[in-house]
Amino acid sequence: MLAHDPVRTRLREALEYSHAGRYLRAARALWADAWSHARMLNKTEVRGLEQRGNTCGDWTAIRVLGAGSLAGIRECRFEGHCIVRLSPATAGAQGGGGRHTARTGPQLVQSRIRDCLVGVAVVEAVTLLDRAVVEDGATLRHVDVFAGAPASRFCLGLAVHPGSETGARRVFLADGLTLDDCAAMAALPPAEQDALAHEWTARLRPCVTDHAFAGAGARVEFTRFVEDCFVGPGTVIRGATALRRCILGSAGDDPVHVGD
Repeated sequence: MLAHDPVRTRLREALEYSHAGRYLRAARALWADAWSHARMLNKTEVRGLEQRGNTCGDWTAIRVLGAGSLAGIRECRFEGHCIVRLSPATAGAQGGGGRHTARTGPQLVQSRIRDCLVGVAVVEAVTLLDRAVVEDGATLRHVDVFAGAPASRFCLGLAVHPGSETGARRVFLADGLTLDDCAAMAALPPAEQDALAHEWTARLRPCVTDHAFAGAGARVEFTRFVEDCFVGPGTVIRGATALRRCILGSAGDDPVHVGD
């Protein structure tokens, strides 16, 4: 019989170092802080946006952060409450901790943007960008839908039932777990799995967001649906049909690639 403590320790470590977990713990504070520090557009800025073909039912619900140019925002429809960053965030201020871009302003073109925080990024020909945090340096181009979901953890902590059709064995998902970790978890006796589930639920309580995430340097191109996903810094998604409730935990020099 396997001891509970080693499995519990590995799960605790996986959550602590999880790319998605770090974002989830900070997500709501990130949005609230950005909104409180952002300012409303002035009349000249609104006029310029409208002259470049942008529309919005209520421009007072659109705010900007930093100093920079709005000239790269063209033919977009803004809905709900949106924040647009005009200059790159300072080091460590973003959720994914990726590299920042040197662009002078965001490039938002021919897209519908609703309830989003968009950094100095490229968003081009996105049919719907909804409930998303897009970091500096990310690129979303020719995407049908990139959307988040309320009170989401993506798939962090999701229980899957390998083996028996009765569902008696449980493995709780976290980026960073190895196959050996999952095998050890599945081999725990029922009482220890119940105890692990109780602890896991408590640890996941502060990990929640209303927004999907595209990290610094991520590229999502010619893709139909990316829904309720954490797209880590540097991830490349090109030509995919649909990704739903995924964690793509790219980091640094080890990016995830998703093709067709």
